[in-house]
Amino acid sequence: MPGTGQAWSYGFNRVQTAAEDSAASTGYGPGWVGLSYKSNGPIVGYLFAKDFRFANGTVKTAFDHMDIRGTRDYTGGHPTITRWPWGYAHGSFGGCAYAYGTSKFAIVSSNYSSASCASGPSAGPDGTWWHSESVFCTANSTDYLCSPAGVWSEGKPAGNTGPKPVTSKGCTAYGNIGAPGAYGSGTPAPTHVLGSVPAGQSMSLRYVTRNRQWVMAMWNSGSFTAGIRWAFFPRSCVQ
Repeated sequence: MPGTGQAWSYGFNRVQTAAEDSAASTGYGPGWVGLSYKSNGPIVGYLFAKDFRFANGTVKTAFDHMDIRGTRDYTGGHPTITRWPWGYAHGSFGGCAYAYGTSKFAIVSSNYSSASCASGPSAGPDGTWWHSESVFCTANSTDYLCSPAGVWSEGKPAGNTGPKPVTSKGCTAYGNIGAPGAYGSGTPAPTHVLGSVPAGQSMSLRYVTRNRQWVMAMWNSGSFTAGIRWAFFPRSCVQ
């Protein structure tokens, strides 16, 4: 495994440490990179580098990795990223995803770690998503925080202008609940404490998980460890 950051390439890649690459923008920062089900999409989890320190004092003892099998060139909506790598994301996520750009990765091996996600994404309106947005909660009549479209964003649902405004009841922020939890196919496994949001603070909600136990949201007036903005919170902790 490289001791210093080396350029990414197709194959088995690790996340670079903060010392190797401290750049930060939407979806990536020193020692971490966000994951989504599509290019420039809502966060579904994170990968972290070795020695990353979380808000509760725990420290990553090993690198998270990703099999980068392909990329999608997409220039809309992000200030710096035009190339979106996809494949199997290891760590506490453990599933198929896109990553927020290639810059946070360093090649470890040209061989892949497994055959998972090798066939590539096939969902979404143009066949480039890993999952349709119906993997999130759409039961708006049951829970008003669930978007009928699965996510709250501009035009989703029709006429909506962006993430749904909510208020914190005093929430702990987590970086991952695992691919099965985020994608609605299994039990969420919250891990990686990123910080907390005081009660009464304004937040922006992107989606509710299908089992309505977790939400993905942003603290509007603050950030978490290493500049992370979006995180998972218990559904019971926002209103």
